[in-house]
Amino acid sequence: MKQIFLLLSLAVFTAGCGQTGAPKADAGGAAAGKPAADEAKACITMFLTQCGMQDVAVTQVAEADVPQAGKTATDSWGYTFTAEYKNVFGETQQSENWVAVVARDDGKTAVRSCWDDGKNMVGGHQGHVETPKAELLTAGVPN
Repeated sequence: MKQIFLLLSLAVFTAGCGQTGAPKADAGGAAAGKPAADEAKACITMFLTQCGMQDVAVTQVAEADVPQAGKTATDSWGYTFTAEYKNVFGETQQSENWVAVVARDDGKTAVRSCWDDGKNMVGGHQGHVETPKAELLTAGVPN
């Protein structure tokens, strides 16, 4: 029974991390440019909640460099943060010096990726994320 609960919890955790919803922009129009610290904090809180964390409290947010593997095709900004939350088992945990890569889609902020203090991607991934390298194949010329 414990194995079924664990498997179900992990499935919910990974499914929730695939969403990149963000708080809605003000009715006055779509926001543009770099998000303020409060907007980034709200976006990070929503992302962690979607990843299955409960009672999320982001205590510190500061601007940071975007990790090389976290760069996006559009403008994106890095924010280092500290958060306290309960995991899927109800245990209280604290994450320090994590980096969230925040970008805008049609004026709405969204966390594109999140990295822990060991530069590992958070949200269903383990280990370092490497950029795939292109491999050129030689084409044979028929005789």
